[in-house]
Amino acid sequence: MAVVKAQVDFIRGKVPDAEVVLHPYSGEAGAIGAALCAGDWRKRGEPSHFRGFDTIAALTYTSTTSAATVCKWCRSTARGRSSTFQLPGAKGREWSKLPLAPGWERVISNNSCPKGLVEDVNEMRVVKAKLEEVKREYPNVAEMVRKDAFRRVSAAAVAAE
Repeated sequence: MAVVKAQVDFIRGKVPDAEVVLHPYSGEAGAIGAALCAGDWRKRGEPSHFRGFDTIAALTYTSTTSAATVCKWCRSTARGRSSTFQLPGAKGREWSKLPLAPGWERVISNNSCPKGLVEDVNEMRVVKAKLEEVKREYPNVAEMVRKDAFRRVSAAAVAAE
């Protein structure tokens, strides 16, 4: 459940009004889990959100992994993969280090750090603020124990206890 919550928090952090569907087939995630969920929705008479094979066939995208996709937010210099998709209504990013024309949207992947998923300093400030909030709300207990267990204590302090 902690992993699921982290994923939901991450998705909602990127798309606050996202409808996140947690399916009951966690052991069959991916295409099989999605198909089982679609079958359940159909049995209940709920509409499909599938955009159709024509939309998939017409999907236009490019994928870039280059020096321009190296994350500069920390010392790890992870090389992300930048995939751009042509989508109706996409705003584009003319200011980006990999500029996008209107009608295109970027997804950054191949990176395990949330810092590597943004390229704008204002987006980074939001990510950092959320990371700090999580650290305050859920302190690293192992780190606290390590610091307390190995702190230097004077002989006088030990004798007084």
